[in-house]
Amino acid sequence: MPLNSSLFRNDAKLQSCLMQDAAHVLLGATGPHVTRIQRALELVASTQIDAVDVAAARYGRSTADAVLAYKRERQIVNRSYQREADNIVGKMTIDRLDKDLLEIDKKNVVEKAYATIPAAQTLVRSAKARLIAVRASFSPGSLFPDNPERKVLEWNFKSHRARDPVAQIDRVLAVYEKMEQTLFFAARIRHQFELFLFSPRYRSDPGAPAYTTFGGIEFRISDKDEQGDYKNAIYFTPEFANKVDAASIVVHELAHYSGGRQGSQTNIGHRASPLPPPLGRPLEDGTTNYASMSADAAFRNAQSYQCYCEPHSKGKPPAGL
Repeated sequence: MPLNSSLFRNDAKLQSCLMQDAAHVLLGATGPHVTRIQRALELVASTQIDAVDVAAARYGRSTADAVLAYKRERQIVNRSYQREADNIVGKMTIDRLDKDLLEIDKKNVVEKAYATIPAAQTLVRSAKARLIAVRASFSPGSLFPDNPERKVLEWNFKSHRARDPVAQIDRVLAVYEKMEQTLFFAARIRHQFELFLFSPRYRSDPGAPAYTTFGGIEFRISDKDEQGDYKNAIYFTPEFANKVDAASIVVHELAHYSGGRQGSQTNIGHRASPLPPPLGRPLEDGTTNYASMSADAAFRNAQSYQCYCEPHSKGKPPAGL
C-alpha cells in the first residue's frame, strides 16, 4: 500500500522510503521530504525540532533525536535484527507516521465535510427556488415568459431540448429535494448515523476529494460494496481538506447519491463538464460535450447539478450561446 496521508502521499522520496531499504532517510539528509518528516513529528508527537534543522530542511541531530523518541514510544523495532529503536526513518517508521497522520486527516476531513452542510444547504435551496421561479414562466399567461433564468436552465439542464420543459424541471427538482432531505438528516442525526465518512483515497481516482455509490440514498445503512465501503454513505479523502469549493463538491456527490442506482435509467454520473468553455467536454460516461448534451444526459449529469447551483461562476452560460 502506498502512503496515503495528505502530507506524505505526493512525495516520491517518502514513497520510495516505504518500499526500498536504500531510500531510508538518514542523518545528514536534506530536502522537502525531510521537512515533511519534521512536520509530521510536530503534528503526531508534538515534537519541537531545532529551528536550524527546520530552516535548512536538514535531517540533523534534533530531527534524529525526535525520530528516536517517536520510535521508542511506539516500539518501532525490526525484531529480525534489532533489539531497540534507532534514529532512521525506514519502512516501518514512515508507515507508522503515515497512519498517525491519517488519523489527523480523518478528523479534519470529516469535520470539514459536516461543517460544510450549511453552505451546501444554501446552494441547494437557492437552486430549488430558482427552478420554481423559472417553472412559473412556462405557465400560460405568465408575466415573465422571457425569464433570464431560462438561459441558465437551458445551459445546465437542456430544458429547451426536453419534450416537456416543465417535466424536466420537475425531475431536477425532485433530485434537489432529496439532496436537501439528506443534508437535513445528516446534520441532525449524526449521533445515530454518520453519512460522511473518511477514506484514504478513492480506488479508481487517487486524486478525487470525495466519492459515493450511485443511488446511495436507496441502500440500507448496513449495505457494503465488494471493497467494504458502505453504500449509504459519502466518503471524503485527504484531498478534500484543502478544497476551497467544499460545498460545491458536497453538492456534486449528493447528485450521485440522490439519483438512481448504477445501470438504471436515472443514475447520475459524469456525462460532461462545462470546462473548457465555450462548449465543454465529454466525461467518462458521456459521448458529447456540455453544450450538446440531450435533456436526459443533462438530468443524469452530476456536474449539471453542481454548476446550476453557481449561476454566476461554474454554471454561467457562455456568451453567445
